[in-house]
Amino acid sequence: MRYQEAAMSSPTSTFDIDLDDERANSAGADVLGSSAAFEIRQLERDRRLREIERTFQNVVSEAESTEGQIYENVFTDRGDVHNEVTLTDKEYEIEQSRPKSMAGKLKEKAINRVTRNNKTFEAFQFEVQSKTAAGNFDDFVPVSDFSSHKQHTNRPSSPNHARLVYNVAVLARKHSSKIAIAVLIFITMIVTTVTMTAFREDPISTLPEETWENLKVIRAALIDEGIQKFPLMDFDSMQFAAVTQLAEEASMKTLSIRSIKNNEEVVVSTTTIKSAVVPSDFNNAYMERRIILERYILLCLYYTTSSEGKEWKKKTNWLANDINVCSGWHGIKCMTVVGNDISFDIVTEIHLSSNDIYGKIPLELSSMSQLQDLSLSNNFLVGQIPKSLGEIKNLKKVDLSRNQITGDVPSTFCNLKLLVELITDCGVITCACCTECL
Repeated sequence: MRYQEAAMSSPTSTFDIDLDDERANSAGADVLGSSAAFEIRQLERDRRLREIERTFQNVVSEAESTEGQIYENVFTDRGDVHNEVTLTDKEYEIEQSRPKSMAGKLKEKAINRVTRNNKTFEAFQFEVQSKTAAGNFDDFVPVSDFSSHKQHTNRPSSPNHARLVYNVAVLARKHSSKIAIAVLIFITMIVTTVTMTAFREDPISTLPEETWENLKVIRAALIDEGIQKFPLMDFDSMQFAAVTQLAEEASMKTLSIRSIKNNEEVVVSTTTIKSAVVPSDFNNAYMERRIILERYILLCLYYTTSSEGKEWKKKTNWLANDINVCSGWHGIKCMTVVGNDISFDIVTEIHLSSNDIYGKIPLELSSMSQLQDLSLSNNFLVGQIPKSLGEIKNLKKVDLSRNQITGDVPSTFCNLKLLVELITDCGVITCACCTECL
């Protein structure tokens, strides 16, 4: 027993075990006898082997504990990758701890410019092939490992902002010449636009102050009468040209706008003359607005259907500043209406057939509410017939044949109670209520 305690208290070393065996073999006979010495050595060997085994088990347990902790931090119980922000931060710390070359410093500078947003990305599913899931990371590339990116070109792009900045920098450097040319072209376009705008003649600046004030008054009155606002605001439009001429006529005192400037109330009633509804019992405010409206419509008709090199064949007195539209404008016929101690002429017929008229029928023509007869045949009109043209309730005769108009005749024409004649072209126009097709 005393020998066993001595053996258990001896230091543990595999070298000592071998040394004791060698000494036993060379010593020959021991004072305790060969059997007792053998027993002591056997006990010492067993003790040391157990201690070695415990040491090994401690190492294995510590490794398993560390492995389990890593597993818990990186994976959920279902095997879903989570906490990607933590992984990214760790990779960033590792990258920062490495010695920096010049390229590394540039990369670090690019990364530092990016705001690191704490976004949690959805986990992706995979099957755990081993406890450490090492088999699932064959194609995994750390976000910060830019050097190995070329080996994984088929891998989905990372949401990390640093990689995006890096890729943008690479593309910019690769296509720097093309980018420089594009920027130069863009700057040139801006400078050209600004220059053209600066040197463009502003119609407002060329008009006398009185004319400009008259233009604003007339434009507001036309908008009140249902004329579209935006063409009147466009300096390049034919409608703006028409309202400008009216303003000039008002400045020359050949066109009265006194009641409009004074905001006088419009008074008017209607009566029926030969089945047509016409104004009656009207005041001066109504008369001035009506004269301005009809004059504006006819100016728009001329400006939108004629141009340089495509002038009307006949345009006698058209655009004349000092001549009323009912006092000699070619193709215009009127009817006199009587109000409260005043009277004036309203346009009832427009005959401009075979007059080399080009373009589309202007929408403004639909505001000629007292129009009864419209003849624009044998011209060069294109496009479709405006639907609103069929809303003129007094229309009795319409001839749009021998033009280049296409499409369908609006059904609004078929609802006109006074319409007795509607002539269009055959084949290119579909009409449900035309009286004649040429």
